Amino acid sequence: MEFGEIVRTAFRIAWQKKTLWLLGIFATGSSMSSMFDVFDKGGDDFDIKQFGLGSDFDSIGNFFSQNSWIVVVLVALLLLMLLTYFILHLICAPALIDAVKQNATGHTYRLRESLSVGVQYMWRYLGLILLKAMIGIATVGVLIVTSVFAFIAHTVLGIVAILFIIPIGFIMIVSLASIFALAERAIVVDDYPILDSIDYAFGLFMKNKANCLTCFIIYVGISIVIALASFVLLAALAIPFAIVAFTSSAGLILSLLVGIPLFLAISLPISGFVGAALEGIYTLFYMRLLAIGDTQRGEIASDPSPGAV
Repeated sequence: MEFGEIVRTAFRIAWQKKTLWLLGIFATGSSMSSMFDVFDKGGDDFDIKQFGLGSDFDSIGNFFSQNSWIVVVLVALLLLMLLTYFILHLICAPALIDAVKQNATGHTYRLRESLSVGVQYMWRYLGLILLKAMIGIATVGVLIVTSVFAFIAHTVLGIVAILFIIPIGFIMIVSLASIFALAERAIVVDDYPILDSIDYAFGLFMKNKANCLTCFIIYVGISIVIALASFVLLAALAIPFAIVAFTSSAGLILSLLVGIPLFLAISLPISGFVGAALEGIYTLFYMRLLAIGDTQRGEIASDPSPGAV
């Protein structure tokens, strides 16, 4: 399988079709979370008062403690934002799969139609997410409980168990990630119900284990490289704003008013493009697996049986 072609095609489609970036922002959130980590300046030995802002922050803390209802409103707004994001994820993830499929097969792509597909399959996608979460939690729980009991029995036995659990855990991660990624595509591309999509994806995985492992490594590798590059870029941009913010209260307000819009203006397009390209890799991979299966079935059908005259 030509994985280089799959990656190039995924990034080409994501670059040419800018509307996919909107879907990519909500289809995957990993790149966004890594970008926000740039602004994490916490530390055990960090003292804000050394910058002359201690009294300002103490005043803000006292204000919120005396007006706790504001905290409640802010928490409610945060929960509402997270719920909205999750709903958009349920719609945009299958919509992005459909959009990549339409572009890859030469069909006419319209964002409105792909969003309609996303709405159509959002409940199946939700069911798949819940199943994935339950299986993942159960798997992690079994591995943890096994290692704990092994250590309780004997330290050496616990160490041996860890040595076995690490590769088993990696195999489980690759297997579950690959199967559920293929199941998501089976739902949207081939209209499979939830359980049938998992069964079909499991069959594809078992027949193409090496290819699935390769695709997983490529996906994770590209994600890590892009996350590191994004971290360096946003860290370089954050340093001047951090310096200005720690000079005075006015500098802090100015940094927030200018820095947040600038951060969003840079991070959202990057997140959308990267999300569209990465999810496109698995969609194109799924379509290649289908093509390989069709080719193999055609070869079997054209091959005469040994008893044929």
